[in-house]
Amino acid sequence: MDRFFRGLLVVLAVLVLAALVLSPVAVFVYHQLGSDDVESALKRLQPGSTPMAPFDPAEPTLVVVDMQARYLESIPDAETAKIVHAVERLVADAARRGRPIVLLEYYSGSTHDDIMRHVQGKAFCIGGKLRNDGSAEALAACKAYGFNQDRFVVCGVYTSYCVFSTVQGLRKKAPDCSVLLVGEACRDPDGTSNLSSLTDVDGVKIVSLSEVTRDHAKEMSQKASPASKVSASAHSGLDATATR
Repeated sequence: MDRFFRGLLVVLAVLVLAALVLSPVAVFVYHQLGSDDVESALKRLQPGSTPMAPFDPAEPTLVVVDMQARYLESIPDAETAKIVHAVERLVADAARRGRPIVLLEYYSGSTHDDIMRHVQGKAFCIGGKLRNDGSAEALAACKAYGFNQDRFVVCGVYTSYCVFSTVQGLRKKAPDCSVLLVGEACRDPDGTSNLSSLTDVDGVKIVSLSEVTRDHAKEMSQKASPASKVSASAHSGLDATATR
């Protein structure tokens, strides 16, 4: 009898060990081999509201990549604070302008609270990714809700992985689209922006945070002072097609 129970315990121990070893492998395979086409991605969208809040379809779509606690924890604290602040500024600015916002989330965990507080009541959706590349989810949001699919502003983590793959995916799936990548609002695990891998990607232009947000400041200044004139040519790269 004792031998039977010892054997049973050994079998159970082996099964538990196998589950611990194989589960991460299964999750990895599922996420890497899962479909990344736009039609499949439609099923993974969570609209911020139903119906969608009003937005300006002429404004570029802001795509925020994986700003979740589980990924931010790998970045040095000082740099985490900087990127959260930078992305928060981008999202707040987009919300004020009526720009649609797509929050990409990889596997599990929610987008940082400091970012989420700016999208409440605004036009946004959450796209649950199956892999590094979140372009299918971003384009699915454009298709489902009428967001601008010709012009994108992209930020998030990690630059060399999910941000890079998403930007490449957007250009591959929508070859005529232009992408502005906000340097200060991107980070790799080591805390650097590490934009070198994206400098030569066709159709992608790396811009500063101030370039993306300054138009709004000018518009507000112009409204406050009717006599002031702002030349259309002074507008940032958001009003022009990205360099190809």
